[in-house]
Amino acid sequence: MEFKARDCIAISGSGVMSNYETGDSYSLYHTGLHIINGLKKIKQKEEIMLSIPAQFEKVDKRTFEKDFYDLISSSLSYQIIKKAA
Repeated sequence: MEFKARDCIAISGSGVMSNYETGDSYSLYHTGLHIINGLKKIKQKEEIMLSIPAQFEKVDKRTFEKDFYDLISSSLSYQIIKKAA
């Protein structure tokens, strides 16, 4: 299943994400910021994982997938992302 960041989402360079429709703001950790930015570019989960910058500590596939789906679940409930058509 593919996901896409909603058009009403803006992300600052410091990792603060804002939803213009609701006025809500959220702070993202570095990996979360990378995931959401990947979703804004409509990348697949595998592409996002492979593109994790070297500056991040090494993340094993199992940990990444858990973090990815936790972020997806939260982001869907807060209307930050949606399922891609």
